[in-house]
Amino acid sequence: MLIGPRKINRLDGTPKALFFGGSKGGWWDFSDPASLRSDAGGTQIADGVGIYTALDKSGNGNHVIQATAGNRPNWNKAGYADFVSASSRYLFRTDDMGFSPGGELSPEWSIFVWLAAPTIGTSQYCCSFGQNVDTDPAIALSSNSTTASTLSMFIRDDGGVNSHALTVALQTNSFVSAGQMVGVTVGGPETGARVQPWLNTTRGTVAALSNYSGVHTLNRFTLGALVRSTVTNYLNAAMYQALVINRALRQGEVTALYGDWIKRVAQ
Repeated sequence: MLIGPRKINRLDGTPKALFFGGSKGGWWDFSDPASLRSDAGGTQIADGVGIYTALDKSGNGNHVIQATAGNRPNWNKAGYADFVSASSRYLFRTDDMGFSPGGELSPEWSIFVWLAAPTIGTSQYCCSFGQNVDTDPAIALSSNSTTASTLSMFIRDDGGVNSHALTVALQTNSFVSAGQMVGVTVGGPETGARVQPWLNTTRGTVAALSNYSGVHTLNRFTLGALVRSTVTNYLNAAMYQALVINRALRQGEVTALYGDWIKRVAQ
């Protein structure tokens, strides 16, 4: 595998290859039961059982957990975590995985998820960064606040100023009954100081960012909800894969990620 400066065009069997050069973040693979635990003792997951831990397969050790049994997404042997909004199910970390050292956001990053979401509602969150004592700072990927099937993103600093608002529609037909990969890249040479939405391997229309230099003090991360001083806006969808990384993936990398994930989901 040849890796040039911050670029990779194939994964040699695993998205872990994207996390080179000390890249921070995590990759959670719900199609792989060997990476999922049903209790604190490390019991491997079984069909229909709640997920206590999803191990991070990036190599960074950023596992996500849910200690409260009633809030655990159930694992389905078809290879997904069943996030049910009415049951307040989510997975959680008590740090920012290095995305906002000293309150300064990483200059570039990416979030991608593979979801099947035929009954998703408006303003439901696939994943988010936030803070435990403040309602303002956040980075989050979600459904739009008006049209549930449309992808949106929410970035807000400690002072409550938005860099990107949830009301901005990034990509239509992102959350549908057939599973697909959706995500965003921010920054990097291919995107610049803008938000680039993705649907599978296709780029959407880039959106502007403002106030990105504000202070963002983040110390929480969730899959399946919006986390700030409280946890809200739970996801109603089947999640097969999720990946966050503190660099903007390039076109070749996104194409390679999609190719890997579609094989995992189809198993």
